[in-house]
Amino acid sequence: MPSMSDSEIIRAIETNLFDLYRKVASLSGRPMMASPRVSWVNCAPSRWPTTIFGANFDPADARKQIQSVKAAIHSGIAPNFWATGPSSRPENLETLLIREGFQKAWDTAGMGMELADLEDGFEAPRGCAIETVAGDPALRDWARVVALGLFGCVESEVADFHALMKPVLGSGGVRLFLARHRGVPAASATLYLSGGIAGIYHVATLPEFRRQGFGRSITLAPLVEARKAGARAAILQATALGESVYRRLGFRTFCTLGRYRLAE
Repeated sequence: MPSMSDSEIIRAIETNLFDLYRKVASLSGRPMMASPRVSWVNCAPSRWPTTIFGANFDPADARKQIQSVKAAIHSGIAPNFWATGPSSRPENLETLLIREGFQKAWDTAGMGMELADLEDGFEAPRGCAIETVAGDPALRDWARVVALGLFGCVESEVADFHALMKPVLGSGGVRLFLARHRGVPAASATLYLSGGIAGIYHVATLPEFRRQGFGRSITLAPLVEARKAGARAAILQATALGESVYRRLGFRTFCTLGRYRLAE
């Protein structure tokens, strides 16, 4: 099978992510809007994936379109969180967002790799066991690791994320992974298989288990499964701290994804 071009991987980074947003909102019965110009899902009170995405505005009326979305944010219909990326249009969308009162929250690196290049096998840390989440209470343990270890939530928010993901568990293409250390939940990941692409999400390790190899193991487990399932390539989004970890697994950085919030 021929290698994927850089442009194909960049497209997959956003397509897989946007598909997962819509899938989660649809399965959980949360409000969503999809149009050729802009889309959003509003999964509040869960922090994820409450997001505006897929902007495709004509440069001539982009400010008017942004102002329309701002009105939807103020009315509570749209979430106050806007994701940008290489497919965002117009090309100066981020500059226009700032002019309209949005502030950058953070950037993530869009990364990808051919699964044919994945190393064979891996050794998990001593005492680590990785399972595919099949139902409660494992789902609750997984949701707690993600909410606390990745989103920075407080304990009271774990239930919101757990409720959101409960209808998603077992749905086509979505598999959740949980690493335990001697039975104690330690790390998490999500695999979303779609169109021959393996999207890796929700990679998190609780603070007390960091820098012990759990992050590497919980990322490799879904990658190995995806390759067995015939996936061609894997994609993910990485923070500045995580980017070097993923590079060591074979990922390359292809693009930057921005996150913006409307200032109060």
